[in-house]
Amino acid sequence: MNKIILETSEDKIACTKKTLVLSRLGWTKTSKIDYVKKKLDKDNFDTRTLDCKTEGIVYFYKSKGSSTTTTTLPSSSTTTTTTGSVTPSPGTYYQECYGPKYQKGCKDPGATKKRPNTDGSIYQVQGCIGATQDSYFGPKTLKALKEKTGKNYFTDNDVDKICEGSSIDNNQIMDTPQEQISYWKKLIKDKRIYPYGLIAQLKSNQVVYIIGYDVVKGKNGDIVSEKRIKLNPDAPVKGQITKEMIKNPEKEFIVHFVIQPNENEGKWSRFVIRDKYGEEVVDLEPTDSSRTWEPDDALYGVDDILESYVKREIKKK
Repeated sequence: MNKIILETSEDKIACTKKTLVLSRLGWTKTSKIDYVKKKLDKDNFDTRTLDCKTEGIVYFYKSKGSSTTTTTLPSSSTTTTTTGSVTPSPGTYYQECYGPKYQKGCKDPGATKKRPNTDGSIYQVQGCIGATQDSYFGPKTLKALKEKTGKNYFTDNDVDKICEGSSIDNNQIMDTPQEQISYWKKLIKDKRIYPYGLIAQLKSNQVVYIIGYDVVKGKNGDIVSEKRIKLNPDAPVKGQITKEMIKNPEKEFIVHFVIQPNENEGKWSRFVIRDKYGEEVVDLEPTDSSRTWEPDDALYGVDDILESYVKREIKKK
């Protein structure tokens, strides 16, 4: 059984957020009886549970082959993609936005009308453009942003530039190591990626995020089960990931590349061992359009991440 267990410190709000994220990924909440029926019908349904501790076990199912690229959250007028970028419909509903893009209809995570999120990107930009700092990106914030920058949205990379009075380019990319490191740290802070991975800089100066897995494979080489490895994010990669570990068929290391502001998905690769002039060296498999990932794929607390990557790769091919 695929079981998601929330940490004891996480409360009812955290459980609700994770339920919404699973909904964005195509999972449908159901009763225990219906869950058992669908669990037996493995050819047509995938099943999983969420242990909320305070509320007990919550049951979910998903039809096999269903699309999860774009879904609409229940009881809202906002269409959301699994990258966290939001395209709000007209109305007064505000969707929590985690970046990298913020536009009208967004609000900072956890913000309420009475209590703004003072650490949020929208709150910070509002203070720099002369708008009321309430963490809600409404018409007044949009007007102030246009007057200040000429743009109708901003990205995480724009926050400092807006506050410094510099011009911004919404076609920009995160090309410096510092920008990419900040990107990964924000995903970890927002609990949108497994927190026990490694932020590492490649020789190309690209900064990647590595998640390790212990895997069990069947006779045909397919992954039967997986469990994420807890790596130490404060320690160097060397020593934590060795040639022997990469050569071990019971281990996998997925290397994630940054999702640029103008992209919906990022690329991923695997560590492999290659022979170079008679010497074994660590290398990366080539990336291609079928190997993509999104932050909610790597959500903290959701298992079977590696399997979902492989399924997506097969589907795109």
